[in-house]
Amino acid sequence: MEPSSGILHQLDISKNKAVYHNAKLLLRIYASAVWHTRDAVDELLCSFSETYQSSDIAALECLVTMDDGSSVKQLENKLRCVAQNKIIIDIVERNMLHVREYPFHGELYYDILNKSYFVKYPYTESEILESLNLSRSTYYRRRKDAITTFGISMWGYMLPNVLREIKSTGETFLRQS
Repeated sequence: MEPSSGILHQLDISKNKAVYHNAKLLLRIYASAVWHTRDAVDELLCSFSETYQSSDIAALECLVTMDDGSSVKQLENKLRCVAQNKIIIDIVERNMLHVREYPFHGELYYDILNKSYFVKYPYTESEILESLNLSRSTYYRRRKDAITTFGISMWGYMLPNVLREIKSTGETFLRQS
């Protein structure tokens, strides 16, 4: 069965364009979000380690036990921000695994997205063409389908499931006090 009979073509064209656009934006910012989150964690741990001249964990434990409420609140806010970013990163990574399972070219879609957006040094177009043994026209067609499938999976499956999980467990870590 060809992709034209799959879920991609069950949605109307305008919805596909919006999903494609939003998914492409998310994929473009993903790498920098991961970098900034890792950088924020490193900076946070480093600054408190230097201040208290102890290991990362010991510095955080020392800070949490301090009486100065403003320092604890500041740390809490920074940690909450890092945790929220980590949650989003985890959702995107889980979604990629879901895309890989898509029955119509899922492995190919995963490879295209992974090599374009998820590796530390994204492949060039020619490297992707060579590594996946694709013609340029097939690559662009499949790339568009991959991004659209990623978006449909994200907003139609992954996020609704994550929200249900959060609601069912009563988690409140996403809310700020």
